[in-house]
Amino acid sequence: IQIRTGDTLKGSSAKANPGYTFLGWYKGDEKISDSTKLEADVAKVNLNTENGTYDETEFTAKFAENEEVLLQYVSEGTVDPASEKVKPATGEAKGSVATAKPGYHFEKWTLKEQAGASLIQKAVRAVAGRAVSRDPMLTRDAIDQVAKDKDNLYMATTFQAHFAEDGP
Repeated sequence: IQIRTGDTLKGSSAKANPGYTFLGWYKGDEKISDSTKLEADVAKVNLNTENGTYDETEFTAKFAENEEVLLQYVSEGTVDPASEKVKPATGEAKGSVATAKPGYHFEKWTLKEQAGASLIQKAVRAVAGRAVSRDPMLTRDAIDQVAKDKDNLYMATTFQAHFAEDGP
């Protein structure tokens, strides 16, 4: 940058990583642009000045993680918890424990097919109906195998605990 004129100033571009949303360009706490491209003219009018010359100025692209997604755990027995919300990029599922009613025993956890699922969700969930886990404690590792997309982001997912009647 030319200290006196601000000539040769170039803009910059920002791109949100998967699971995040671009909030804007900021100078300190002041939002100066909603566009992912910080144009040179916008940057120039926001430069710090001292004694009539341009001074060092920092512009920051800010991002926020997308809204939490819902993981649900359903059953004809008891599941605890019945649901949890996780941040798509940085969240960690805690899982759920299935408990059989008297006279029944736990068999497996499966994915419950959901109406309105995207093509990616349908592809990832091609295992619907097959066992995700045969342990009553549905762990984060088991959840992550099917509740995360190609970018390793959590998707809203419903797991179903299955029980069978005890034999004689």
